[in-house]
Amino acid sequence: MNTTITKSAGMGAVINDGAVTFFKMPSWNELVIYELHVGTFNRSSPDAVGTFEDVIAKLYYLKSLGINCIELLPVAEFSGGISWGYNPAHPFAIEQDYGGADAFAKLVNEAHKRGIAVIMDVVYGHFGPSDVDLWQFDGWSENDKGGIYFYNDHRSDTPWGDTRPDYGREEVRQYLRDNALMWIEKYHCDGLRMDATSYIRYEGGGLGYDTEIEEGNILMRDINSEIREKYPHVLTFAEDLKGDCRVTDAIEHNGLAYGSQWDMNFVHPVREVIEDTHEDSRDLQKIVDALEFKYSNDAFCRIVYTESHDEVANGKARVPEEI
Repeated sequence: MNTTITKSAGMGAVINDGAVTFFKMPSWNELVIYELHVGTFNRSSPDAVGTFEDVIAKLYYLKSLGINCIELLPVAEFSGGISWGYNPAHPFAIEQDYGGADAFAKLVNEAHKRGIAVIMDVVYGHFGPSDVDLWQFDGWSENDKGGIYFYNDHRSDTPWGDTRPDYGREEVRQYLRDNALMWIEKYHCDGLRMDATSYIRYEGGGLGYDTEIEEGNILMRDINSEIREKYPHVLTFAEDLKGDCRVTDAIEHNGLAYGSQWDMNFVHPVREVIEDTHEDSRDLQKIVDALEFKYSNDAFCRIVYTESHDEVANGKARVPEEI
């Protein structure tokens, strides 16, 4: 018997015991997002690398906590056996140590069966810097830089390597656009979290006086506008951390058209106040300001959080530990 499955925009087909249903991500204002690192989330021992199957084993537990969305740190193939994933070497390949493409597709399907959306973290501000097959891809380069996929002047520099893609080349923008759409169309992810977007739009990440990279803005506008048109239920949000409303403003207002952005105006003041154990120095007005802050007068243009991989690593810890 032949079965034809029609997938609505922004919905993933879920096959359960032969029956086909469709998953639709909850409304954005209802999302409770859990950021998850596959390699360490539920590994069998400190020396093992966690897998997509290990995550599947904990989905009911996450559901019991009230979580209805998981956000995976990048799972594109990276150098080494374990990493946060922010060193992507092969953007279209799925990390084999995690289980590869079929296991990832199974994780998304199993999450959807339990009413949990899946957001994928993607890295377009740099590649590698190691094990990058795109480096000097056809043998050509200038200044001993990366060649046709990368800037070959000072614009290649990022804090994570000399590997910023050349957004000025239409072919490179198409390559990144195709990657963004792959997560949605092939694997049925429900959203994309774009890493370090300030380093896509500014040479130095927007710190102080900095030169804007207009081609990077074009890349992000093109990806966001196409996703909004084709898949209006899919959420794209930026880790920009500059408190800039243009990130989530509409294109007609010279914005980048992200659905939301990680909010520096919430995480930093809230952590500061609730970690302060001294009554005379604790400033509750900072909490009020953090709760009331809005981008472009829209309360849901921001992701509010007190902990992420950045807040709990490199000598820092979760809020209860800090207290």
